[in-house]
Amino acid sequence: MSELLTVYVVDDDSGVLHAVLAILGRAGTGYHLLGASSGGGAAPELVADGAVDIFVCDWRLPDADGLDLIARAKELRPAVRTVLMTGYPSPELSVRAFAVGVDAFLFKPFDGPKLLASLSAACSGHRVFCDEAARHVADFLRQQETLAATGTETLLNERELQVLRLLGSGQTAKEVAAATGLTPDTVATYRKNAFKKLNV
Repeated sequence: MSELLTVYVVDDDSGVLHAVLAILGRAGTGYHLLGASSGGGAAPELVADGAVDIFVCDWRLPDADGLDLIARAKELRPAVRTVLMTGYPSPELSVRAFAVGVDAFLFKPFDGPKLLASLSAACSGHRVFCDEAARHVADFLRQQETLAATGTETLLNERELQVLRLLGSGQTAKEVAAATGLTPDTVATYRKNAFKKLNV
């Protein structure tokens, strides 16, 4: 990368926050740390002003849900790249992260090379989920497709699954709406209903 990419990090675990800051602060990584916080309240608005290229966020925060922050940041600035971190992995969270359009998903603990590789791939337009999270998403989608093919009732209806797939591919709610003939509000409703059924 010839130009430094700006990064904003949110994590309430000071140990993780300092480790990420140390990794990104090393010379030659290609990243410039714009800021860091232990709470996520103002993060989406900071992203919206265009100064942040990559938004790195923990899932469980004392004042917010990290995925909600990422979803809001992407609504305000669709071009921002996002990385979700968590020490509490689950299949439901993996599917939700996929549906929100997270670019990279890391389970804690992770090392410097893994973080930098995820950032690099996400900035290149690739979605990178750690192996376990990728398996969660693949298993869920495969299960839904198998059930639908056999005429068995699925957890999600066909439209909800379509909306999740499109959002998961990185499209914004407006882009999904244009592709499906729905309104952005209807897309949001399908996503909300899908999350409710998935208990996330």
